[in-house]
Amino acid sequence: MFSGTTDTLTIRTSNPEAEIFVNDALRGHGSVVAEVDKKDSSVIRVEAEGCKPSQVAVAKKFDPVSLLGILIDFGIISILIVDYAATGSVNKAKHTNYVIEPICPDVDPVTAIQSY
Repeated sequence: MFSGTTDTLTIRTSNPEAEIFVNDALRGHGSVVAEVDKKDSSVIRVEAEGCKPSQVAVAKKFDPVSLLGILIDFGIISILIVDYAATGSVNKAKHTNYVIEPICPDVDPVTAIQSY
């Protein structure tokens, strides 16, 4: 109710030709900004020619701003029905910035995914 129903994610890769997908939809190459619904699970995938794709699920955490609904109606409708059941805005993305590299022969797979 107070913080909206979407999260804005910034996704980058060092390869400007790499394709960036969010929930299997191509969002761009190299660097993108994508809006995702808080209610749905989201998966980011990066692909490049000659490399294996890398993917990461967007982790969620509780959004304490949703507790402001207690001031409106003790949270009965604003938190339980609107924020939790209808819009999912009781959660937010744990990280909003991602650096993801496709797994290429010259990239260390341990450092292929970073989020902050």
